[in-house]
Amino acid sequence: MSRYGGVCRARTRDGGHPGAPWSGQGVEQRGRRSDRANLLPAAEQRVLALCTDDGVELDLGTPVNATPEESGGRCYTDSPDLDAPARHNRAVLSAALRGAGFVNYPTEWWHWSYGDRYWAMVTGAEAAIYGPREL
Repeated sequence: MSRYGGVCRARTRDGGHPGAPWSGQGVEQRGRRSDRANLLPAAEQRVLALCTDDGVELDLGTPVNATPEESGGRCYTDSPDLDAPARHNRAVLSAALRGAGFVNYPTEWWHWSYGDRYWAMVTGAEAAIYGPREL
């Protein structure tokens, strides 16, 4: 947790993602201040933690942003080298996010996308929901 500079409770901005299934719901946001400052203006990023009712984070096999070298390849979403609890927790996370319409970058279990170009390509959508914005 120290790698990400702490935890803050956050809510997604209503209207930030028109029609998105998570709009307005509470989330745990983790990240260095600089990570949040570098967000693209046409999209919003959140890092979610899978937790118990008491707020204890569940093991997902590697820290967020672990490289293949650091993690021995366990950063891959479907890594065969996970222990049973981490594999189960990833399955729960994956089912929830896929059920909400997100798609996963298979090389990073924590990286999910909704409405961007990658999402459009994977889902077969005609175009991304989000794109460049004039400032």
